[in-house]
Amino acid sequence: MKKYTIHLAAMSLLIPVHMLFAQAVKYNTGQGVGISSVENESGQSSRLKNIPLFSMEIDGQYILSSEGKTSMIAGETLVRLNKDIMFKFNITAPMQARLIFRNTGKDTLTLENVVPFGADPEHVYITGEGPWSLTRAKLYRPGYGPVNVILPDNAWELGYGSFETADGQSLAGLCRRTTLEGGQKHRYKTSLYPGGEITYEFHFEIFGGEWQNGLKKIFHDNYLYDLESFDNTLFERDDLEWIREAYIIGLNFAWDREYYDRTHGIYTLREYIDDSEELFGGYDVYSLWPTWPRLGLDERNQFDLFRDLPGGLPALHQLTEN
Repeated sequence: MKKYTIHLAAMSLLIPVHMLFAQAVKYNTGQGVGISSVENESGQSSRLKNIPLFSMEIDGQYILSSEGKTSMIAGETLVRLNKDIMFKFNITAPMQARLIFRNTGKDTLTLENVVPFGADPEHVYITGEGPWSLTRAKLYRPGYGPVNVILPDNAWELGYGSFETADGQSLAGLCRRTTLEGGQKHRYKTSLYPGGEITYEFHFEIFGGEWQNGLKKIFHDNYLYDLESFDNTLFERDDLEWIREAYIIGLNFAWDREYYDRTHGIYTLREYIDDSEELFGGYDVYSLWPTWPRLGLDERNQFDLFRDLPGGLPALHQLTEN
């Protein structure tokens, strides 16, 4: 059985693991926590310089895990990032770690943008950036500007990072916010009260080839470590076969002026569809959403809200016929 070796300050653990490549990631905890080297199955080590375990923002200040001060107390690795934040670092399984951040200060702190290996311009990484919005997650790649990405609804506040180590091999990491005691979760940040604790789970993968393979391994192959398998029953139903090749779907709120011009009391959907066909060949599916943000404010259901649109169901029927 191959061995996976982790070094934490004075503590050394040997954890057996089955892997295609029997890699070993060594964690350096001298003045903080960082990744010091990656070994292949033959024992050859690729030494790394200045690779933190993660970066994060605390009250808007960018902080690297490698900049903290580390100590071992009662068998635990404790790292103080600044005067108000410290975290415990434990290996929970092969290629997995758990970090518990604690607010030791007297004021509420804002924690956000935890990124494995740091938000480094030489790395590929995903984090939330820019002014607040429903979708502010961005993918960063060396030499390119960021592009917006849509994350699963239960994974807004995730952090992803990857970088090439040596010999065509790369290391990818994912962190997910889990339990919180003494604070408030927001979509892309956490308000941590004095004495409060927030837990992040880290997962690591070795991959080869292009940078997209790291994303594929974590998002596609491992389902963000939420599921052991994926139930594809709905997608495979014969009566839903039409969705399998519907690649471009347009979504309109009922109050969108591109759907209805309330000033002139006319529907503008036809112009919206015509513009899409001219710009990129049109939508495969058009979807109307009249329920947000009103559904649940009174006793009306979604069908009642359709009926309450200008002209009611007859007008909707005419739109679909045209």
